[in-house]
Amino acid sequence: MLEFDAAAERATVLARSPSEGPGFGSGESFALEILGDVTAMIDDLRQGKIHLLDRATAKSRESEAMTALGFRHYAMIPLIATGSLMGALTVRVEHPDALSAEERQIALEVSAQMAIASR
Repeated sequence: MLEFDAAAERATVLARSPSEGPGFGSGESFALEILGDVTAMIDDLRQGKIHLLDRATAKSRESEAMTALGFRHYAMIPLIATGSLMGALTVRVEHPDALSAEERQIALEVSAQMAIASR
């Protein structure tokens, strides 16, 4: 789960599963640019859309390590509360089309509740 500072184009890890392997730990901050096209990502998320992240195109040693372990695709699900994008819930997926329309809707509903609870 990431918290964004969109103005500074940075994210802070609020929580992550230890089973995710290498990567940033809870409390660590990083530049969003290592995840790829920041403008497209923020635009998608602000519009309440799930943004798909392909780690193979991301620019970081963490991304390279995750790709090497087979963790290539992630769905970034917006955390929006009171109309403001506050971050994203990231979920590892096997391929970009792994989530059905129903699963996407459930993910958006869950993330909305998480955003409200974490405010």
